Amino acid sequence: LIYKVMDWNNLPQDLVDLILSKVFAKDRHNFSLVCRSWNTVVAASPFRHSPCLMFNQRKKKHVWKLSQNNNFFYMEFPELQGGTIRFANHGWLLISRGDDETLFFYHPFNHHMIEVPSPSDSNCAGYTTICFFHPPTSPDCFIVGIATQIDVGYDTVDIGVLKHGENKWENCTYQSQKFQSSIGPPILHGGLLYFLDIDGDVATFDIREHGSLSSWKVFPDCLPKCPPKCLEKHWNRKCIKEHYFIKPKGEETIFGVFAMHGEREVKIFKLSDTISWEPVKDIGDRVFYVSNTSSFGYTTDAKSKSMKNKIFLSKFHGDNVVYYSLDTQKNCKTAHKLSSKYPRVSDTQHV
Repeated sequence: LIYKVMDWNNLPQDLVDLILSKVFAKDRHNFSLVCRSWNTVVAASPFRHSPCLMFNQRKKKHVWKLSQNNNFFYMEFPELQGGTIRFANHGWLLISRGDDETLFFYHPFNHHMIEVPSPSDSNCAGYTTICFFHPPTSPDCFIVGIATQIDVGYDTVDIGVLKHGENKWENCTYQSQKFQSSIGPPILHGGLLYFLDIDGDVATFDIREHGSLSSWKVFPDCLPKCPPKCLEKHWNRKCIKEHYFIKPKGEETIFGVFAMHGEREVKIFKLSDTISWEPVKDIGDRVFYVSNTSSFGYTTDAKSKSMKNKIFLSKFHGDNVVYYSLDTQKNCKTAHKLSSKYPRVSDTQHV
């Protein structure tokens, strides 16, 4: 018998793609370093977009439960004990800990930690949201914290900015129209930060003009004049439970995802050029992932068509990931258990 020896870099692409679908997080990065052909597979794989949801185990505070590609695994992060994830981007977590005066970046899969100077005037807990949009190792990185204060006589917004290489936050208070920031993550678009409030209104912040009165702008009454009944203006605070911005990868369109109180229903809107919300019935071939620390979306390809027109939520029904199907207008759950096998997203049950 004659056996043909095959090099690792000459394995069939379909086989390499199958192997990649079973690889998690840090191992996926190591996978891409094997050779150029494997790196090419990683770059083109539908699994390159897969989010990784992290949940702290209450009984073991240093143990985290992670869900990726509809499968569970556990990892220990003693560095995060007592910490709260405030934002996630580019594989990095922004963590506050203890008395909320300690702030640091942490990369969960190479354990790299970067300490961050704490805000001087008020601690991190005072910010509704703390966010960043470039890797902390990049000279373009900056951190923005926002806190909204609504009083009877006036409305103010406190914004703090920390730029890469600086050791002191620049804090400013802006007089503002009524705006109570939601806990959903903001987005960076066209050089402006977009924030969403609990009424569905939008505000923009220009970091380049921080300190100038024109850097903060509120756009009231963004919802359509004739919205669905549960989105009428005087019902917003009661009906909208969760608020999220989505800017799909490679697109300039901004979407709003609103989860309703008690109705198990999700409403989708598109932000127009005039900063107003336009109702959207479905998102086509896109899939959205939403959470309080990071949200994103992308267009599915032929290998991941079963994911299209779905919104994956950062919540579980037992050990099942919950998503909302815009095709059926219902909450569903992926039918899987804690195992090494990957379920198909099409194998679902209604919640």
